[in-house]
Amino acid sequence: MGSFLIALGVFTAVWSVITAIFYTNALYTESLGYLSLFIEATLGMPQLIRNFQRKSTTGMSIPMVLTWLLGDIGKLAYFVLKQNPMQFVMCACLQISVDCFILGQVIVYRKNRGTSLPYENNSPPQSIVD
Repeated sequence: MGSFLIALGVFTAVWSVITAIFYTNALYTESLGYLSLFIEATLGMPQLIRNFQRKSTTGMSIPMVLTWLLGDIGKLAYFVLKQNPMQFVMCACLQISVDCFILGQVIVYRKNRGTSLPYENNSPPQSIVD
């Protein structure tokens, strides 16, 4: 846990300094904005890939994925109504596509519920000192 906190602190410090130096540079701020939009738009991709690899959606439900989908549709509607720049609309469409693919996986893989989650372990914990 300590190494994670150190890495997080260093990351935050480095990017804070870089941002403080370049915050008036339009190319920097636009690039940072596009990058953050893209990262946020692809948040569901690891789940999509993992489901495909496992051929299972254990732990996921249709109502949960429908909630994601409705939220992203609402976000798209907001962006369109407020006439936000096209990159916002495109990223919202990407999120909706990922949500639809995950929903499809939940439906297709619904019978493949035998795979346990990585944190599901029915065996008793092993002692560190024997």
